[in-house]
Amino acid sequence: MSVNYKYCFLFHNVFPKGRMNEEVMMMAGCMLRSFRRDERGLSNIIVVALGLVIVVIITSNVILWGYEMNQLDWEKMRENIAIASVERVGDVWHYNASSYTLLGFTSWVSGSVPDLASDDGVYMTFRSYNSGTDTSDSVDNNTSDVDSSADKGTHSSFLAQQVGPDSITDTLSETNTASGSQWVSPTGYEDPGDEWSSETGAYDDNIGTRAVDDVPGGDTWSQYLVLNHSSLTCSRIQYYIGRESTIINQVEIDIYNSTWTSVYSGTGVWGSWANISFTATSLTKMRFRFFNDHSSQPRMVYVYEADFLEGVASNYELDLEVQWTSVDYDETNEELCIYTGAMGIEDLRVDYWTGSEWSNLLTDLTANDWNNVSISLASATFTIRFKGGSETGDSFQDNWDIDVALLHAWSIGYASAVEFTGSSNMENWSQLNWNIDSAWTTGSVSVTLQLYNYTLDGYPASGNGYITYSSDSTSNTDETGRQIINVNPTHFRNATGYWKMKIIGVKTTDTQFDCRVDRIEFEVMKATGTTFTFKNQGPLTCHLVSLWVTNSTVHENQEISIYVNSGDTLLYSRMDIILPNGPHTVKVVTERGNIAVYSRS
Repeated sequence: MSVNYKYCFLFHNVFPKGRMNEEVMMMAGCMLRSFRRDERGLSNIIVVALGLVIVVIITSNVILWGYEMNQLDWEKMRENIAIASVERVGDVWHYNASSYTLLGFTSWVSGSVPDLASDDGVYMTFRSYNSGTDTSDSVDNNTSDVDSSADKGTHSSFLAQQVGPDSITDTLSETNTASGSQWVSPTGYEDPGDEWSSETGAYDDNIGTRAVDDVPGGDTWSQYLVLNHSSLTCSRIQYYIGRESTIINQVEIDIYNSTWTSVYSGTGVWGSWANISFTATSLTKMRFRFFNDHSSQPRMVYVYEADFLEGVASNYELDLEVQWTSVDYDETNEELCIYTGAMGIEDLRVDYWTGSEWSNLLTDLTANDWNNVSISLASATFTIRFKGGSETGDSFQDNWDIDVALLHAWSIGYASAVEFTGSSNMENWSQLNWNIDSAWTTGSVSVTLQLYNYTLDGYPASGNGYITYSSDSTSNTDETGRQIINVNPTHFRNATGYWKMKIIGVKTTDTQFDCRVDRIEFEVMKATGTTFTFKNQGPLTCHLVSLWVTNSTVHENQEISIYVNSGDTLLYSRMDIILPNGPHTVKVVTERGNIAVYSRS
């Protein structure tokens, strides 16, 4: 039997020497056997205990790590750093104008070039000139056909319309467009008063027969004799009448188309044919009656013959186009002007072509005078037509004399334009700042400032080198037009460093005004470094560790170590960082991972 001497030693110390007896030794043996039985269980307890210790250690570390991470996130969220500004550091040169040139008809009023060196209320003053335009353009041709409809009528000499007024005219004459006509007799009659006799004698194509009425005395009208026909288009009737004596001294003749219309009332034509013309219309009847002027005695009256003119024997029309083909169509004021000679009885209309239809401008023209009407020109081509005022059933040919036809276009306004020249250096500029301070003796002037681009060999019409604005509505208000050029600033000087800029002011007005120039400045910079302004707007101190400057082609990164206390603003200059021309972005990164961004367009 093996003996565990560790436990024997224990018992030896518990029981003094000499007192160890057999019972004690037996007890010790039992205990030793018990320990051997429980040796495996004790090992398991030790393993579990060690496992719990490891779990406790790991959990403690996780909790500590989580706390530290939460603390870092919280600090990052509270951090607030900003880039307040980014400025180039370098050499700056200021230049002013050394001479000037008057443009257009601008005139000098007062002041001298040295007055342009500072913004001090001491001016060079220049006076504007009348910049309005005034053109008169005679008609170009009479060959247009914008409405795809043939002309009607004739010109005696179209060229006469292109010069004048000089009393040499182009006579416009109507042409007969009727298709033909014929005389037809009535086919029946009506005798409402049952007073007439031999009524058919009035339409039997024989002036040897007649319809007869014995008109009672007493200043009395006869009853009507009505002559009928089926519906026909008619513009004229003819008749042949007679009377017993001149006591029958009045005649009335009417035509019928739904209602009766008088076409004649007068003393009449007796013993011969007579015609009555009227506007062509569709009709079915004519009627006659006669007045006996005797106080008591009747008198005889006769209708030998009466006829309708079926169709239109004559219909005179005028429809003549004339055209302008190189019109000044962008002026403020535009008029059509026609000078006339003698005018016909019929009205003469003037229409213009809108592009899709005719629209009236004048319903008639006054003889021997200017006939002017405002128009709105939309293109270089302008077409009008002369048209008769009565184009249906017109049995009379009219003529109208046109001396000259022209378009008058004009605008009012004043303008001032001055060019200034100066010198500079030949350094490699990184920035150009040019400005003009001026005032105007009237309000709301359209102002244009331009800086000459020697690479493009001209004044720009937009972008760098071009400024435009409307001056203040209050006169004599100083205003500064300013522009900073960061892209290719050296394009705005010549090979020897000279530059030039001009100021232009225009206004639609009939009142002359002055341009008052206070300062002309040409400022250039050559960059030798950059100053960054950082502002800590948070409650924690910020540690800046990285600085970036980028654009489309440059990506420059610098490692830095700068501390900015809470609420502080820090200026940080670097002579080794040159900002690129044109748009760029600056970024700064903190140790906590926050990023502040500053962009310049």
